[in-house]
Amino acid sequence: MRILFCHQNFPGRFGFMAGSLAADPNNEVLFASCHQRRGATVPGVRRVILRTERLRRPPREENYAQIWCRFLLSGKSGYTFLERLNAEFQPECVFSSASGGVTFFAQKAFPRAFHVFYAGVEEALWPGADFTEGSRAALAMQWVQMLQSQLCFIFSERQRELFPPALRAGLRYLTPWVDTDWMCPDSAEAVPRDGVAPAPELVSFDMRHFRLAAASDLRDLMRDLLTARPDCRIVACFGGNPAFTLFDAWRARLPQPLGHRLRVVDFLRPAEYRDMFRATCLHVCADASPSSLPGWREAMSCGAALMMPAADAFSDALLKPGETMLTLPRGSRQDRLTAVLHPLERPEMRAAVGRAARGAVVAARSPQTLVPPHLATVLEAYERYKSDPQ
Repeated sequence: MRILFCHQNFPGRFGFMAGSLAADPNNEVLFASCHQRRGATVPGVRRVILRTERLRRPPREENYAQIWCRFLLSGKSGYTFLERLNAEFQPECVFSSASGGVTFFAQKAFPRAFHVFYAGVEEALWPGADFTEGSRAALAMQWVQMLQSQLCFIFSERQRELFPPALRAGLRYLTPWVDTDWMCPDSAEAVPRDGVAPAPELVSFDMRHFRLAAASDLRDLMRDLLTARPDCRIVACFGGNPAFTLFDAWRARLPQPLGHRLRVVDFLRPAEYRDMFRATCLHVCADASPSSLPGWREAMSCGAALMMPAADAFSDALLKPGETMLTLPRGSRQDRLTAVLHPLERPEMRAAVGRAARGAVVAARSPQTLVPPHLATVLEAYERYKSDPQ
């Protein structure tokens, strides 16, 4: 069977699926992506660059219609490439995921293929009231692609609520996995230049939640932590959150040397992102809502001590307070600071939590465990479709 993967990044979330399918000598697997993790390869998988038109830099503020049109232009450029690809490869099964319009016309480019679509995980981050215009446009594009696909997957039940009622029943839940072989605690690799270098005491914060990143209590927590621990360094990773600019402006106004010990980053390259988790003493996710974003699971896979709000806000079995994670209280400013200082002052306890977290992720969320049954589900659906494509 000829199989095509279309995704923004290689190997990304699809890497293990592509490798597993390529292990069957009866399959020919092609992976089209815009970006590639440096040095990454997948045995048996041929990669091609998904070329799209380099669009002019968007204005600082765009309305919904402008963003939709920009995404359509990106999709049109991607369609031209995919149409040429179809002329020579003609896939029978296409796995795709939304990414700023790049794969918007995948179903049109491959009309005879069986299409498997995966909701963009980044869209599960914001509650509806906090959606940016760009998030709304990207989500609407996913609705269209879902209607044109034979099989659709989401990565959290919260994500299901973002789609129209008519679509929800047909969305299948897929337990997210983590590349536990790559996201691991030990490595002889050097930290890349401009990456997150080790510090005597590094605390990382996940800042991808739109509303939370602007909250004054989170800024107070960082300032109090830097004041209480002179050797502490903080890295705040925003990952595309539009609050990045405002937060960086706040950091610049901090008294020195506090401001120099707080690094604000938008995106990190994959190796830098992994090395941040390896170097951190404590990874804080202050979002009190469950998210399908993989960051906290990847932190656990790297053996970092994870801190989150009360565990009753989460349904994930990986999160066991005091065993695989630490609890960030919802109390006063002093309560929150005390909770963060506690593991920093107890390195043996912190290390034990990190080891237990790593063990839990490897046991329950490795692709070796989750990918085979998922692919079996997809291939069974494909066989039914092939026998009755109507």
